[in-house]
Amino acid sequence: MISFRSSSRLRLAAILLCIVFPIATAVMGAPRRASIAPEELEFFEKKIRPVLANSCYECHSEEKDAMKGDLVLDTRDGIRAGGERGPAVVPRNLDDSILLRAIRQEGRLRMPPDNRGGPLPDDVIADFEKWISMGAPDPRNSASVGGAASSRPEREVDWDKEREFWAYKRPEPTPAPTVTDAEWPYSDIDRFVLAKQEERGIRPVADADTRSLVRRVYYDLTGLPPTPEELETFASDDSPDAFERLVDRLIASERFGEKWGRHWLDVARYGESTGLDRNLNYPYAFRYRNYVIDALNKDTPYDRFILEQLAGDLLPARNQEHRDELTIATGFLAVGPKGMNETRPKYFKWNVVDDQIDVTTRGFLGLTVSCSRCHDHKFDPIPTRDYHALAGIFSSSETLHGTVRGRGNRRPSLLVGLAGNPDRPVLFGNGPTPNNTRNTNAFFNLGSRTNGPAAGTNAARARAPRTRSTNSEPVERVPARGPYAMAVRDLDEPVDAPLYFRGDLSKPRGIVPRGYLRILSLPGAPAIPEDSSGRLQLAQWIIHPDNPLTARVMVNRAWQHLFGEGIVGTPDNFGELGSRPTHPELLDHLALKFVIEQRWSVKQLVRSLVLTRTYRLGTQVDARANEIDPENTLLWRATPRRLTAEALRDTILASSGRLDLERPETSVTAEFGDGYYGDNIWPDDFPAEYLKRSVYLPVPRDLVPESLALFDFPNPSLITARRENTISPSQALFLMNNPFVQTEALHLARRVLLERGGSDTDRLREIYRIALLREPKTEEIARAREFIVNQVRTFAESDPGWHDAEGSDVEPTVLLVPSQSVRADGRPAEIVRRTRQHIAAPEPASPRESAWTLLTQAVFASAEFRYLD
Repeated sequence: MISFRSSSRLRLAAILLCIVFPIATAVMGAPRRASIAPEELEFFEKKIRPVLANSCYECHSEEKDAMKGDLVLDTRDGIRAGGERGPAVVPRNLDDSILLRAIRQEGRLRMPPDNRGGPLPDDVIADFEKWISMGAPDPRNSASVGGAASSRPEREVDWDKEREFWAYKRPEPTPAPTVTDAEWPYSDIDRFVLAKQEERGIRPVADADTRSLVRRVYYDLTGLPPTPEELETFASDDSPDAFERLVDRLIASERFGEKWGRHWLDVARYGESTGLDRNLNYPYAFRYRNYVIDALNKDTPYDRFILEQLAGDLLPARNQEHRDELTIATGFLAVGPKGMNETRPKYFKWNVVDDQIDVTTRGFLGLTVSCSRCHDHKFDPIPTRDYHALAGIFSSSETLHGTVRGRGNRRPSLLVGLAGNPDRPVLFGNGPTPNNTRNTNAFFNLGSRTNGPAAGTNAARARAPRTRSTNSEPVERVPARGPYAMAVRDLDEPVDAPLYFRGDLSKPRGIVPRGYLRILSLPGAPAIPEDSSGRLQLAQWIIHPDNPLTARVMVNRAWQHLFGEGIVGTPDNFGELGSRPTHPELLDHLALKFVIEQRWSVKQLVRSLVLTRTYRLGTQVDARANEIDPENTLLWRATPRRLTAEALRDTILASSGRLDLERPETSVTAEFGDGYYGDNIWPDDFPAEYLKRSVYLPVPRDLVPESLALFDFPNPSLITARRENTISPSQALFLMNNPFVQTEALHLARRVLLERGGSDTDRLREIYRIALLREPKTEEIARAREFIVNQVRTFAESDPGWHDAEGSDVEPTVLLVPSQSVRADGRPAEIVRRTRQHIAAPEPASPRESAWTLLTQAVFASAEFRYLD
């Protein structure tokens, strides 16, 4: 960490408050939410309900004539009312929740009993603790008041009635509405937006200024800021198509795929380790990441993008290189989290299948099909039979994740060979096979656990549940650079899945033929051949021209990324509990245009949205519009947005002049080869300086780098359609104290001190131009100059080894130098550079550098730097 003297952090806090910028309050619309938040509902359906069904309902269900202890656990009211001993669950109160004490096996009440499976695993108990702490969200109704009984294999569905729900109807073309202010819209999209505003008697605010618009479009399309020169070039271009040409240039940039590829990786729950019980490395996951980025840059049509990820191995290929690309694409189904310590192959397989169903249906269709694993969907017309029909498709495929065999991993697998090479198993502890010899390069802590201090610290290691093994020989590793990939492929003999009663794999109730969701009855849907898994046919069904969901879901995602909120506020849930579209006609217009005119081109979709007048609005608040529509659902202004975690880190590196835009050959994780995170691989193994774009940072599950995790980077174990947007003290502390931020602030200070001539005022202007893309105000210059003078004096007085050699407005290398290094003529003999072992960049060479570094660090921490307006 860079040392700035003991009081520097307090001074930095003072700068944040009164020298550089006042903290701006971003007025952002609150998300539209159901009574139970989607993530809470998902947690209950995936983590809580299956355990209750499998372990508790046999003895504690409304359907039982004589339930034990008068305790009902298959309804919300029953679990809260409790039985003879009192409430089974008290929301947000772990101590008084009898159910929790019972499953912890505390006291005399020990559940489930041995004849129902005995004690629950620790991670399941932790899930119940989390559920109760979050308020025990529970969507279940009592069966006696109209809810579906939990044990019924399938409820009766009036399919014709259910298909009247908006999401299951085909998009219908609607002419763009006529608006009163015909001069304002630039496109039909604007007419749909303006018509809604005029209905409510409000008008859009004025357009954004040049700086705000250019900064916005650069971040939205590339994830990087413009340079001062790029901003000035655009500002000086008076041609009517200047913005259009800028947009086309940014979309054609390789940076576009890195930005928009990361959007998809959120949905694809991309991670570079297994997570869960034993966190094994995925050394070849990076190939799928690169495939996604390349597909977006090549503008692979979205329907083809779906085909390749679900069934690339089943598609024809032009040559071996194309075959490899299609194989890598199926990594979409392979990179999910996995419980590698599962002793039962059937249960491991079924959990992988469930993950694949979940990511496929939520990712492409916006439906929570996985909620039907143990029972008919409680809100949407998705019977558990339909879930098992899909399960047959995915269970007829083999998932090749390539994790290393060894202690704690009972489910190793092959890796798929590329470029004509044979597939190969991954070994462990059996000599120097490919992928398991150690890389002895020096490494440094780049990451930390999401909660708590960096896992690489001594304090964290003392508490860490996983420690380096002392009972086995050291494992040698080499980087994963061989011709292999994670992928899936069909089994030789496809199988139909049984319908498991309540999701219990020990209770099959007949066989369900492989098939699709009946609620989406598509004419001419492809039949599944007997000798095929059905993955290809499933993908073709998803992209069928009559499928009402696929295009809607994708255009809604694009809208959300550009406007901050989707037309449907729940981008991965278009079902009954999801939000209703704010502009349904516009959503259908975009979906039809995406398929018919734009031919599934994501680039053309994005271009059409960015070139609207709606996108170019400013963020100023109109009092009347704000009173009528405080959440800005009518889009009368642009909503201020904070930079994403990746954009913030990349912008700091770009400002310091050290961002490396060249794509790495592999990934940081791949350089480790095989191993266990928290065992053979610790976060302090990461390289000391990683100057590539943040999309190329390692993404190990449960160990995401701190620079990402603190700023709402998604949990890679979960499908994330919409990132959280939180504000926490740890974010401010990171910007004040983290070595990465301090180091890059030093480099920005040196960038202007050593390269920029002229006065301190000129240097201040350069900092503002680089980091904030504007000229500083007179009062900002005055405050900053005063701060620099005071800080230089304070630093010099605190260290008598420094000598003031020159005036205040000369080059810093001759201003303050070690007094013993000053020659007779007052010029410096040399600049002393001190270094510390764990930082590649040197500490400030003088109090003047220290002062300027504090100033640049305050700029990094300012609201203006971190927010888009």
